Amino acid sequence: NDVFGDGVNIASRLEEHAQSNEILISDVVYNNIKNVEGVKVEFLKEVQLKNVNEPIRIYRLGESITEHDDGDLPEFQEYSETKKKSPLKTAFFVLSILLVLVVSYLIVFKQIPGLDGIRSGPVEKTVAVLQFENLGGVDENAYSIGITEDILVQLLKIHDLIVIQQPRKAPGNPGNKNYKELGAELGAAHLLLGSVWKESDQLKVTARLIETRTEKVVWTNSWNKPFKDIFAIQSEVAVSIAEALKAQITLEEVAEIQKRPTTNISAYDLYLKGREYYLRYNEQDNINAMQLFSEALQLDPEFTLAHAGLSDVYSQLAQRSHVKDFWLDSAYHHALIVTKEEPGLSSGHKSLGLYYSITGNTEKAIEEFQRAVKIDNNLEAVINLSRLYYRTGQMEKAMRVLDNARFQHPLNENLLFNYGATFYRLNDFQKANEFLDQALVINPGHINSLLLKWFIAVISGDPETTLSESSKLGYFGSDNLDKVLLVLQNEISDNNGDKVGAAESVQQLLEDREFDYIDIPYLFVLIGQVYYNGNMEERANSLFSYKIRYNLDRIGRGEMAYKFYYEIAQIYAITGDKEKAYEYLQLSIEQGWPEYIYGLLDPSFRSLLEESRFQDMIQKSREQLNSMKNLVARIENDRTG
Repeated sequence: NDVFGDGVNIASRLEEHAQSNEILISDVVYNNIKNVEGVKVEFLKEVQLKNVNEPIRIYRLGESITEHDDGDLPEFQEYSETKKKSPLKTAFFVLSILLVLVVSYLIVFKQIPGLDGIRSGPVEKTVAVLQFENLGGVDENAYSIGITEDILVQLLKIHDLIVIQQPRKAPGNPGNKNYKELGAELGAAHLLLGSVWKESDQLKVTARLIETRTEKVVWTNSWNKPFKDIFAIQSEVAVSIAEALKAQITLEEVAEIQKRPTTNISAYDLYLKGREYYLRYNEQDNINAMQLFSEALQLDPEFTLAHAGLSDVYSQLAQRSHVKDFWLDSAYHHALIVTKEEPGLSSGHKSLGLYYSITGNTEKAIEEFQRAVKIDNNLEAVINLSRLYYRTGQMEKAMRVLDNARFQHPLNENLLFNYGATFYRLNDFQKANEFLDQALVINPGHINSLLLKWFIAVISGDPETTLSESSKLGYFGSDNLDKVLLVLQNEISDNNGDKVGAAESVQQLLEDREFDYIDIPYLFVLIGQVYYNGNMEERANSLFSYKIRYNLDRIGRGEMAYKFYYEIAQIYAITGDKEKAYEYLQLSIEQGWPEYIYGLLDPSFRSLLEESRFQDMIQKSREQLNSMKNLVARIENDRTG
């Protein structure tokens, strides 16, 4: 669960070239062990591995010679150490190889002890649910996505199964990778995949269960029925998978699986379409989803999933609006209906948590997200809960909730981003970048990951990476963000020689878009600082006044994130009110602010940098961070046993 990079990727590719009882290694490993006494290594062949740029030379350990079917192998280039062999070193090396194999097995199948909340069970009962393929008909992917999600939810109700979800649009669809590779990547012994086709009121669904080790189909079925039978199809798939994997299933679980979310099939049809629009996460599609969920509720006012969907839409719209209360009252109303009518439905608690999070009530948001996570590791709740934890300085809790969910969602870019954001706050930039890079492999246009990589590069003094990441942000955002970031980077680095020119440049680039960055940590204040230092004090003070009111309002509602205090401290430091700056910086530290590395570079605090009072506060943050690191180290120790 915590080993990544080219070494692991190459090892997984080598596995398919190995025969029974054979150990193969790459040239990188060979170069590291060729001088170990008592080790016999033989060159096998040179191959081009998938997703590896250069050809790889494969070697095998001489102790594991087997007959190959491949008749045209090149001559073995035997390496044999002529020095006196050491039985102790040979035994140690063999034990090391065995240990690597055992650890690799544990990593691949995710059976590492110490991960709280992960359901234990034999690996043969692990199934990864891939998005069903849309074979045509109407409404694009609405049915394939919705039916896949609902089958996943049904399988999660069977506690003797270990269920993993592959994210939408993730790399590694069956057309690109074989089933064995997919199983290794997802940590699953079985894959469930299929197809959906709908036309008029007729629905055709096919499903098959594949054992990843042998790539054999162990169960398959197809249905060609009226759309009104969709719930029966989903239930039959779930029960059939349990039977195929010999999983125990209780009568209570069967009853839960057979429970229908609505008695009105037309309402469910509208809900599936609305869900597809909602998952696109843009304003126009949110409005389309709102209309569809509303129509579903007109047909069935007690359809709790549609209430949850409508609550989520209103919350999304609130996040994009400066008039948040207009949408939030409705978000709260619909989320409350779900939690009252079906308290065991995780989506209701997730929706309510999202409402509290946006309004600023951190404590209540955490409570609701925790409830949703406890029910079924609801992915959106996990992502939001971990975000609230790391923004309030609770890194160990953020790490635990991410670890517990990653088993089910190994390839989710938002989950990987939150790992990166947590390690960034732990001042471990290397690990942060590793997770951010993984998120960007899945989604190259993941804005949050690109922005955090840019910020880490600025703090690390890496101009090449800052330029690269800012260019990507400008490209994927289709705006001038890359040019704005260049000015802000120079502000942090104190390289803005022409302060007036920099301020005018930002003003022209943003064209009154400053408020688009109101919730992005530190950027909004940096923009105001460029204006302030560039003789545009009136414009800067207008932004600063709004930001202070905005943050104080969030704090007054129960917001516990340290950044709201820190940003106020920045503004007072820029405008020359040192006492207020120290007051809010102290409050930020008390809320768990760990980013002392940035504090030492922050242009807002240049006037305070040499003062002992400021240095004392930086030291407190440093000590606090060391304490957090110790707690996270214990989690990692728990994970590895």
